[in-house]
Amino acid sequence: MTVNGRPAGPRYDVIVVGAGIAGSLVARALGERGRRVLVLEAGVRAADPARGHLEALETYRSAAAKVPGSPYR
Repeated sequence: MTVNGRPAGPRYDVIVVGAGIAGSLVARALGERGRRVLVLEAGVRAADPARGHLEALETYRSAAAKVPGSPYR
């Protein structure tokens, strides 16, 4: 559906890519200033978020090199 030739749907002032510490702080600061913020985060969508977290921890523990991407497949 379109409105005036533009897609209808939510509109955001800012899109933050990554919900790590920096992205979260930026998103919060902008939100507190009245901006509409969308935060995008990569990862596997799981029925049980705690299970996904535990799987990421186990992947990190078993990685030979402990680098920032180690917990992710």
